[in-house]
Amino acid sequence: MKEVFLFGSRFKGNFSSSSDRDFGVKGFLSNRYFSAIVDLEYATKLRADLVDFDEQSDFFEHLSKINSPVKLGV
Repeated sequence: MKEVFLFGSRFKGNFSSSSDRDFGVKGFLSNRYFSAIVDLEYATKLRADLVDFDEQSDFFEHLSKINSPVKLGV
């Protein structure tokens, strides 16, 4: 993983108790997808959604226009 981003309702502050945490990644090895979700859910104690922004570049561009996702690093 080269870059990790946080976006969605929990990032914006308009979430409910059932909201998941939305993460986006660039430079991600797709064979680690499910283990990465498990790791994220364990670390945050919340359901996690993981989006590969390399594969979903249009979605990343859309998010960047309406509310820039926050880069967490790596």
